[in-house]
Formats: sequence, C-alpha cells, structure tokens
Amino acid sequence: MLRALIPFVLGTASLAIFKWWLVSTGRTPGYTDLVTVGVLRVLRNTHELAALVLHHIFIAVLYLGLFCCPFLLFSSRNMLRPSNASSRMLAACGFVLVIAGFVIHLHYVRVGSGAPFMPVGWNILSSFGIGPIVLRDVSMLNVNVPPSLPAWFWVAVTTITVYGAVLFTLRLCKVSAEMPRARFTEHLTGTGNHIRAFLLLLCLLYLAPVIFTALFDEYLVPLTPLLAGALATKDLSPSFFKCAVLPRIFSVLLTLGLAVFSICGTRDYLMLNRVRWVALENLQRDLHVGPEDVDGGYEFNGWYLYDPKHEVSLDWESSGKNLWWVRRDTYLIGLGPIPDYTILKEYKYENWMPPHTQKIVVLRRSSLR
Repeated sequence: MLRALIPFVLGTASLAIFKWWLVSTGRTPGYTDLVTVGVLRVLRNTHELAALVLHHIFIAVLYLGLFCCPFLLFSSRNMLRPSNASSRMLAACGFVLVIAGFVIHLHYVRVGSGAPFMPVGWNILSSFGIGPIVLRDVSMLNVNVPPSLPAWFWVAVTTITVYGAVLFTLRLCKVSAEMPRARFTEHLTGTGNHIRAFLLLLCLLYLAPVIFTALFDEYLVPLTPLLAGALATKDLSPSFFKCAVLPRIFSVLLTLGLAVFSICGTRDYLMLNRVRWVALENLQRDLHVGPEDVDGGYEFNGWYLYDPKHEVSLDWESSGKNLWWVRRDTYLIGLGPIPDYTILKEYKYENWMPPHTQKIVVLRRSSLR
C-alpha cells in the first residue's frame, strides 16, 4: 500500500518544486493559474458547480459512446443486461446523471450557447470537420466560418452517438457492479478483474480534473482504448465475437466511416494551416512586415511573439485584438473579409470535406490606429 503511494508523492513533490522555482525566479507565465482560478471560482458556487459537472458528464458520455460504439456493438444482451440489484441501481443512477446533464444542455441550446446536434463539445470535432480554426475572424468574430457538413450527416452522427452512449452506460454500470464480486483473474491474456479495475480507476483519475474545468473533446480520445479494454469480457473468447450479423456489419461500416472522416478532416485541417503559413511567409518576405505587426492566429503569434508575462483577458472586445500575443494587428490572416480591413491577397485550395474551394486571405487595416 505504501509503495503504491510513492509515484503520487513524487509527482506531487516535483510539481510543487517546479512551481516554487517558477515563482522564485520570476518565470511564472501570466496565465499559469488561469484554470486554477476558474476552478476555485466554480467550487465556491454550488449551483454552478453542479450544472458544470452534470453537463460535462453528459458531454463525456456522448463522445465516449461515439468513440467506443464500434466495439460496443459486439456486446450481447447478457453483457448489457443488469445481472443483480447493484448493477440495476448503478444503471439507474447513471441514466439519471446523463438525463440531468441533457436537461442542462437543453437550457444551453435554448439560450444559444449550445448545439442541438453533434458536435456538442468543442475543439477537434467541428461542424465543418476536424480542428479548431484559431483565427480572429472565425474563433472570435464568428464570421467566415467554413461551410458545415450537411444537416443529415450530423443527425445520423447524433443518432449513432446517442445509441453508443446508451450501450456505454449500460456496459460500464454492469462491469462496475460485477467487479467487487470477483476475486481472481482467470486469464491474463484478456482483461482480468484487477486489470479492469486499474483501467477504470485510471480513466476516473484522468477525467476527474477536466470535469471541473474546461472539457475539450480531445481530452476524451486517450480514454477510448483504456475503456475498450476495461469493458471487454474476461477472456475475449470466440463467443464474444459471435453476435448477430447486422451489428458486425454496422460495426465495420462505422469503423470505416470514422476512418474516412478522420483522414479527410485531418487532410483539410493540415492543408488550411499549410496555406496559412505560406501566406504569412510571403507577407513577411514580400512586404517586409515583421511578426509584431501581424495577427496570424494562435500558432503564429505564439511562435514569434510569445510573452510569459502576457495577461490573457477574455474581454477581447474592449481591446479589439486577438487574445493571444498580438502587439499590432496592422495585418491579419483570415478566411474572408473583415470590417475595417482591406484584402491584399487571396490563396485558394480545394477542400475535401465538404467539397468546396476554401480561401485564405491576407488583410491590412484600412485606417491605421
């Protein structure tokens, strides 16, 4: 027991020493405690804390249900049906939490701060494909957003997500209820009970901090293989894969669909950023413009203008500038026209998903401030 605490103690001590070194040497970035301050603020407000946690649980269950759905489709009825009073109670509590999170999400949809269909989270999975576009026009002004995928596509994704979330909740509650009754591992080639407990505890420890802070969808991706191992049967015997033909076909098609979506979305996101950096390099070379006069987006600003003392303020409207390391926004990179700016040059490329011609524009402020 004491030996198991050694990694935790060493990790905590290392983090404390590192934080002390940053403070004592004056190297603490201005936004180091931004998340900590937000967590402390939420913890002081019980109602806000409850709403935040329930909504994040709802989002996490949806995304994990989508990510694990190809695997969960192999689950037989016996693997999902509650086997005792404990599993039935856990399943009931799990669905109560998810439904409570759903009600909170409906409130966000009603006030205009949430989406009724997938993607309901933020960052990687977007209405137009994959990747956050951290340019001023798209991320802050909410203009020039690339065309979204068809509505029927997101309705279908939402249907699959909800079905996967139901399977995920039932399987997770059944596995959690059965673990205390098992004492020994029969087959180490599969997922034994102690390995299963380790994987589930690892997922819980990983997920707990982000539930109380900002939950981005990419945080849930590393949990997918861990949960797949934890929710598997003990020995992964051949009978595990002897489910009905239709679920197997649907699982294969869903896996192929996820692969195609990932490949096309990743290609489009990389192409957008490749063209953006070409536009930025040409701007600096041809017009002899320095990085301090350009707002090229989060990555460009951070690469050239990073300042550890930079104070992040969410009140960007008062300054009229991007949040991240902008000194003078005489020149701007965007996806289209912006008020008070004149387009100097356009760069075009073919987008795969959805198919259209996407452009990157270089803009210059019409009236210098």
